[in-house]
Amino acid sequence: MKKRISVLGIAFVMLFSVVGIMGGCTSVQSEGYFLYTIRTVGNESVVEVFGLTELGRQQQQLIIPTTIGGRRVAWIGAYPTFSLGFGFDFHPGDHSDFVFRSYNLERLFLKRYMHLANNTSSKHMFSSAPNLRGVFIIDAPTAWNESTSYTNNYNLYRVLNNNVWNGEIEEWVCSGVFIYLSYIHYQHISSTHSIIKPANVTYFFNYDTAKNHGVHWIDDVDHGELICFAPPIPQREGYRFVAWYKESEIINRWDFNINRLPERKLDDKGSIVFQSTRLYAKWQAV
Repeated sequence: MKKRISVLGIAFVMLFSVVGIMGGCTSVQSEGYFLYTIRTVGNESVVEVFGLTELGRQQQQLIIPTTIGGRRVAWIGAYPTFSLGFGFDFHPGDHSDFVFRSYNLERLFLKRYMHLANNTSSKHMFSSAPNLRGVFIIDAPTAWNESTSYTNNYNLYRVLNNNVWNGEIEEWVCSGVFIYLSYIHYQHISSTHSIIKPANVTYFFNYDTAKNHGVHWIDDVDHGELICFAPPIPQREGYRFVAWYKESEIINRWDFNINRLPERKLDDKGSIVFQSTRLYAKWQAV
């Protein structure tokens, strides 16, 4: 009897080993602030970012990179999966380990849209980040022809215009966070989903040929408060960034230690009036 059990055990180990190799076993990897796995989609190896390292959990704001290790970051919210073949997957461990777990995280920035992976864990992806204000998408399409020119923005265009496939917006709704866009991108969408909001702070490259409708970065800050998180320094070939200014004409410099957003205003119906703070880059030729 014992011998039979041993033989069966060895057979199962060999089966899992072979199927794991054939099915493409994914393993947990880390780089900097993020935990991720690598998957093969078609002929491309892509990255799924699903959690934070200890260093990542200490940060108040994080920017998910567009690439890790030379591979495109395609998904948020995946967790390690071992393919067993024949349509069966094995999800090891406690799913609570594979979420953005952090009491410090307040802002999560995406330079471009990334899919929220369609699985049970993803619906709770941000439930362990109670202070997360929202996910900020910097580069978003304002027209259908733009959506086809960016990786993954085809899906974002559908999400923003109520033309959703495979329940993608439902995944974001279940995640419990707001999606912020620049006011320029927001005014071009037709979505009625309450989780999609215009950010009230927009940083502009401030030159005519700038990409992304001139938008460098976005943020959302409470009325009357200081901007605590300065954006990444913008880049422009042949120029050096100097500072942020209140006007495109570069008249009054924005002082992050002094200047505050405008106080809250209400309309005749008692609703809060949206007020956009726009900051413009000053450049110096090099």
